[in-house]
Amino acid sequence: MGDGNYLWASVSPDGEKILFTFAGKGSYVTKLNGEIITELGFAHYPQWSNNGEWIVYMKDYDDGDKVTDSELFVSSVDGKSVYNITNTKEIYEMYPQWSKIGNEIFCNSTDGIIYKIKLELN
Repeated sequence: MGDGNYLWASVSPDGEKILFTFAGKGSYVTKLNGEIITELGFAHYPQWSNNGEWIVYMKDYDDGDKVTDSELFVSSVDGKSVYNITNTKEIYEMYPQWSKIGNEIFCNSTDGIIYKIKLELN
């Protein structure tokens, strides 16, 4: 994608894809040769699920000083299925991470609380 700032890059569990955020443009899933498979859009801190079929990420907003909103989403790798898994106005969930179990996600809030979210993915 050229010169720029690449953030949160990681290789898929099967070793065949790369997940990353290109600052100012969005987050992407590509083949190892750089061919874009999926454009995830505004998806900060994207993380692969253990089986490589899902991606969890946050959509966070700030006023330049503090976080004003943040929600967590799960997307299929192809981007066709996207779910808001938090949808809370009073809690700003951030920095999601899949558990080793695979159907749980851990995150923290801006208040310093750690949350565990249990998912049912089909």
